[in-house]
Amino acid sequence: MLTVAGAGWPWLTAATAVESASGDRTSTRILLDGRPHVGRRFDGERMRYRCGFFVFPHAADAQVSFRMLDDQRCRAVLRGRTRGIIGLITLYREDRYIADMRLVDGGRRLQSVKLHELVNIGRMRDRKVHLYDQRKRVVIEKTIDVGTGRVKHVKSKAMPPAGPCDDYLTAFYNFRNGVYGPLEPGREYHIQSNPHGYLKQVDIEVATPAEARAKRPRVRYGLDWHWLLKVKLDKKFLHSRDGVFQGWLAKDGLPVGGIIPDVKIFGDVWGYLAERRPPKRERG
Repeated sequence: MLTVAGAGWPWLTAATAVESASGDRTSTRILLDGRPHVGRRFDGERMRYRCGFFVFPHAADAQVSFRMLDDQRCRAVLRGRTRGIIGLITLYREDRYIADMRLVDGGRRLQSVKLHELVNIGRMRDRKVHLYDQRKRVVIEKTIDVGTGRVKHVKSKAMPPAGPCDDYLTAFYNFRNGVYGPLEPGREYHIQSNPHGYLKQVDIEVATPAEARAKRPRVRYGLDWHWLLKVKLDKKFLHSRDGVFQGWLAKDGLPVGGIIPDVKIFGDVWGYLAERRPPKRERG
């Protein structure tokens, strides 16, 4: 939960349909003209987030990174771990998600291939692999015994009948590359995704400038909290009162932080960008 606040909002942006603020629903268009090569754009980028709540301002760390494996394949990794007193209480829980993707549409878009999900809590190890069969329109989920490598359970989950089906990490970089459309005040994204099988739809609304100003955090850590994304999720998924997640972007779209209001026991859980290693192309 703590790591969700820092870097978790990218998990939520996998879209197959977009609805404008006027309420007209249209099919998602893959915007090619003017879109850069997504692999080269983010290759080598790494962002680290610091997460906390109430009297524990640094209860967890989260990190998301991206790299090209070759001219056809990319990999993104999201990792979160509790620390300090909270780490001791939670047995230093560590969550790791590894998304393997292929480049499509001339490199302007990423397509999900495989998602590895690993959870460590003390001595307990849990591992799942999600295989995205884009041709058959199914996601195959395998639960694996970490000690032996044996597949313990397999189940198949149907993708949406049409349009892209992206895991949350793949969608995060597609979103940043403008695949689902530009950021506009009042714009709404009605999202179909299948990261875990129980998340059927996610609604994202870009707040107006006035609302963003009103909700902008008082402590900003020197970051540009410009765009506010209001993300509606299942209450049980976030363990919060209304199931709403606030994702914040800088003016250029860089994810600077997130807030989950009214989480059970913890109160407001938040995270902010503490360090960023820029992509290779920005390092010269």
